[in-house]
Order: sequence, then structure tokens, then C-alpha cells
Amino acid sequence: MRSDGCRDRCRPGGDGRLREAGRGPGRPHAPLQSGARDVSEGATEPAVSYVTEEVRAFIGRASDTVVAVDEVELGAVRRFAQAIMDGDPNYWDAAAAAASRFGGPVTPPLYPLHAFRRAPETPDPLAAATEDPDYDGAGQGLAGRLGLPPLPLGLKRMLNGGNDVEIYAQARPGDRIQAHSRYLDIYQKEGRSGPLVFVIMETTYETTTGTRLLVSRQTQVWR
Repeated sequence: MRSDGCRDRCRPGGDGRLREAGRGPGRPHAPLQSGARDVSEGATEPAVSYVTEEVRAFIGRASDTVVAVDEVELGAVRRFAQAIMDGDPNYWDAAAAAASRFGGPVTPPLYPLHAFRRAPETPDPLAAATEDPDYDGAGQGLAGRLGLPPLPLGLKRMLNGGNDVEIYAQARPGDRIQAHSRYLDIYQKEGRSGPLVFVIMETTYETTTGTRLLVSRQTQVWR
């Protein structure tokens, strides 16, 4: 059984990289069709199209590179490993990790996804909850945090449609992690209760010295 923080979720692909369960070897990420529509038999064009030309113009748009405020620190990695209930000593025991194939402490594979914290003396995004009782801390604020501009969809409800993650390497204490994102695709389909807008974003995480750590593709479903 794996003990690298990806247990039961990731498995090696044919090229040796770890992929999230559900996309095994020989099953590459499906090609994305910009502005795709439901073309199944009997399907009709939606009465209201939220994917306007203005929205389509965001496809391919990329963010600037965002650098994490803090370097990877052994204590923070240990607390993260405790939070995900993974007791692998390679995450917190320097002596044990030095004798391992890693040659020193490493982070759990998915640690970069959680490495971006609010800088000191910057606005607290959760402060909006004091003004809006329906604010849930989600929505397009997650995209904005990593530099992507919000989409002019006019929709307020969002469901996380899942993540497709490719892991290349594990960060180490002392590394500083950076990320850049882009909108891969935006399209609309008709659901049973009305139109659904699918937003697919890709974020690449790497160290500031150029080591690629992972690529995450997230699907948001707006309605």
C-alpha cells in the first residue's frame, strides 16, 4: 500500500507519472471542445445561452505566475500529513527520510494544491460572510486566488465537478512553490432542471527553480 499521501487516489501511468484514480494508463485526458453543445438526438439549443462571445473569449486566457508566500517548511508539512492521516515518516522525520529513496524529507504529492496562503496584511476573503449571509467561501474566488479573472456568467451556484491531477515530483522543505492557471474550456449543456455551464481550468504547480510538481485540471459546474 502506498504511503505517499496519494494512497487509494493515484496510480502510476504508463510514463511513470502518478495519475488520480479514474484515469489509468492509456486513458489520456479527453480532448476539450471549445463552446461545445449537447448534440445528442433530440437535443435543442438552450433557451438562454450563458456562454456568450464575451465568455468564450476567456478560453485560453492565462494568469500571471503566482508565488506562494511561504517556503515549504517541515513543520507545516508534518501538520498537513497529520490532517490527511498519512503517517509516512518521509514527510516529517529527517533521519528516516535521508535513508529513503528520496534522500531527504518530501511533501505529500498533493501538498502544492494547499501551499498558497493569504499574505500578511491582505484582506480576508471570508470577511464577505459578514455582509452576505449566503456567502460560502467558494465560487470564483478560488480562481481569482490563483490569478484568473472571474467569468461574466451571471450565475451564482457552483458545484465542484472534480479534479484530474498529474503528479510529476514532490516538493521538499526549502522549496518555494509557484503556479499559473488558464481556462481550458467553457461550454453549456442542458440539465434536467435547466442550463449548466462547465468551466475547466488547468493549473500547473512548480518550484521557483523550475521543477514541475503537478498539473491539476478542475471542472466547475455553474447554474
